[in-house]
Amino acid sequence: MRNGQEVQADITAGSKDEALDLLRAQNILVSSISDSGGRESRDEPAATASFGARESRRQPRPPPASPAVSAESAVERLRRARATEKPHRVRGVFIATAFLLGALGMGYAAPVVVVRCDRASESVACTISERDLGIVAVRQQRLEHTTTFSTETQTSTSRQINKPDRTYLQSRIVLSDGEGHSIRSTTWTSEGVLGSSVDSMRGRFEQFLHDPSVGRWWAWQVDWVPMLFAGLLGGLGLLMFALLPLSFSRRGSDLVYAGAETLAAFADVMKERNRRSNRPGS
Repeated sequence: MRNGQEVQADITAGSKDEALDLLRAQNILVSSISDSGGRESRDEPAATASFGARESRRQPRPPPASPAVSAESAVERLRRARATEKPHRVRGVFIATAFLLGALGMGYAAPVVVVRCDRASESVACTISERDLGIVAVRQQRLEHTTTFSTETQTSTSRQINKPDRTYLQSRIVLSDGEGHSIRSTTWTSEGVLGSSVDSMRGRFEQFLHDPSVGRWWAWQVDWVPMLFAGLLGGLGLLMFALLPLSFSRRGSDLVYAGAETLAAFADVMKERNRRSNRPGS
């Protein structure tokens, strides 16, 4: 080592001591001396000292190879979860209740509008009721001596990303008598409704009004988009409550898991098919 730098070179001397003296005279600290054959020499006369400059390079160590782990299928995950986890019945009750409450909330925001008219002697009394999911009564109005079925309309604008704003027409039902009294639904419906449209209701009301032989007429309508989401949430909640008693029975649990494994196996088949179709050269 010279000036703090490790060097290596060859020098010829008659003995080891002579080689050491020559190197020390040049202010070189000797770390090792080897003969020309590459062995470390202590007793042999001829010795070669290494003191030439040598570049020290540190090669990066490759990262350890991770063991190959095969992807776990959906069926295997389901079986492992069944073997290691216990049924969470209380959690299931909370989730099912949340689904039902969500369905009721959406049904309250967009209730089913039901119009019913009854004939009594020479007059017609009509009722407009709004029902959450068609079951729970939210609002109800009644008008005696109903003579006219009409509608109120308004325009609504829906903003869309990267598209022009969409303007569509909304309407609601208005029933009135000949004395200036009227009742109307609080819910505005658009063109996409389940049940009867406003125009269809108006035509059927006129037929009922002028046909004394018919004693009762009724119709209903609801916006299909919120009703679809409310129906999905409510259906999931009822399904969970229906399946909950099966968790207390071994046979019932086996039936539920058998159905779940069938769906999981189908999902695995579709995943493998998509993987093969996306493989290069397929």
